[in-house]
Amino acid sequence: MQNPFQRLKHYALGDNDPKENHATECLASCLAFSTVIREHFIAFLFRSANKQIPERLKNTSKVAIVTQLQASGYGDIDLVLDVDGYAAVVEIKVDAKEMDPHHDRQLKAYQEWIKQERGGKGALFTLVRDPNRDFRPEDYGATRCRWSDLHEEFKALAKQHANATDGQLLDHLCNYLEIEGIVDIMDYKKLTDYGKGWAAEKVLASLFRKTKERLKLSDRESELYDPKGVSPSFQFGRDEWKKSFGNGWNNKVYVWFCTPATEGAKCKNDEFR
Repeated sequence: MQNPFQRLKHYALGDNDPKENHATECLASCLAFSTVIREHFIAFLFRSANKQIPERLKNTSKVAIVTQLQASGYGDIDLVLDVDGYAAVVEIKVDAKEMDPHHDRQLKAYQEWIKQERGGKGALFTLVRDPNRDFRPEDYGATRCRWSDLHEEFKALAKQHANATDGQLLDHLCNYLEIEGIVDIMDYKKLTDYGKGWAAEKVLASLFRKTKERLKLSDRESELYDPKGVSPSFQFGRDEWKKSFGNGWNNKVYVWFCTPATEGAKCKNDEFR
């Protein structure tokens, strides 16, 4: 069954709806549907900041969940948890980098928005996939949170509410974060079980996705070819390589992951070729 959060993409127009927006709306949907998830998300934010939860945010049933808030003169704020004049602002990053000058301008503008529009009653957070050790969110009065930490927290919470709607929501959200590469499950030890279980296939897919991002390749130029019973391969290519290799499947570099399960007894080890 398709993950229900992926259905949001059915309403995207071309490439105008980036991954950050989808992730924001999926998270916000869970926060809006469930006071339990809302309570734990608020606790996660302020625990990351090493601060006490403000009294106004403790009554989670009154907290409004707002996305893409058009703050005139300050930009569009990804996610706001708003109650009685207090605003917890969350700037969300997936592919975008913390060192991007645009991120610098956003955090300054959002801190100013809290000061001017909420009388300084609020807190600023970032939720990022790829933290940069040279970037200091505290210089902007912000607290950095990580998708991977939130994923781990929500996984544990889903187990506590396994038979309830909250647990189902969290399971779907965590699965969505994995499918989209917002969180990578990169336990490479599981690769040695390829051919035996689904977990190894997920790790291989995560490895391919991360490699493709590093090489900055589009879906059209690369793919993970994973036929059952055959060693899967990463296939990387660029359009300009056609000048050297010609048209067709020749204009690619292939990397196979070979195991005894796919290659037979002559293959003694799990290895990339």
